[in-house]
Amino acid sequence: MKIVVFGFGTMGKLLCDAVKEHPHLDLVNVIEPYGRDEHQMVSSNLEKLTPNFDVMIDFSHPANIQMILSYCTAHKKPLVICTTGFDQAAIESITLAATFIPIVLASNTSQGINLMHQLLRRAIQALAADFDIEIIETHHNKKLDAPSGTANSLLKTIQEALPEPYRVEYGRQGMAKRTQKEIGIHSLRGGTVVGEHTVVLAGEDEIIEIKHTALSKKVFVKGAIRAAQFIHQKPAKLYSMEDVIQ
Repeated sequence: MKIVVFGFGTMGKLLCDAVKEHPHLDLVNVIEPYGRDEHQMVSSNLEKLTPNFDVMIDFSHPANIQMILSYCTAHKKPLVICTTGFDQAAIESITLAATFIPIVLASNTSQGINLMHQLLRRAIQALAADFDIEIIETHHNKKLDAPSGTANSLLKTIQEALPEPYRVEYGRQGMAKRTQKEIGIHSLRGGTVVGEHTVVLAGEDEIIEIKHTALSKKVFVKGAIRAAQFIHQKPAKLYSMEDVIQ
């Protein structure tokens, strides 16, 4: 299977190395719009890319999504989106594009996080009435978006499992008691932390934590490759990593 990687930052470089080493994948092109490494960069312009590939994997920046969607829909190419930090307009564009091409939209490509979503649904359905809910995410000091895309996806899973929407409190300050139907989200940034996500369910005299810690960025690369293999020759639709994992 022929792969194009969009983005040659830290994750893009790891992904390129993994694709080159994979016995069933062929890295045919790398697109780096920011020119971070002129010696490794194959092209900075998508329009110069020959569509002789099977799947594109995006590990870049939210600002690139419109050009990526335009190219992939024009050439009917499957797309795996691993970038996070999209606004609502971008999400709507991705959803529309998925009516023409197959797209995996993955805020986090690790298998563990996607199992965490399944565990979280069950816990919320069983405990939400008597437990307070808090989300804590920690990442390295170079991460741009806060809360993380994974934290937002965990929040979405929680809200969907609740009988009614809860108010979301981003951080907490001032003089006010916590309300009952509230979900707190807290973002920590520092050092070289790859990624840690914890959902805390705090009840009377007991606390339950559902937690995932990524010890290496390689877990995300492995998941991205698995998503590319999954989406190859799939019909047009917006898929999630849960579709890939199950």
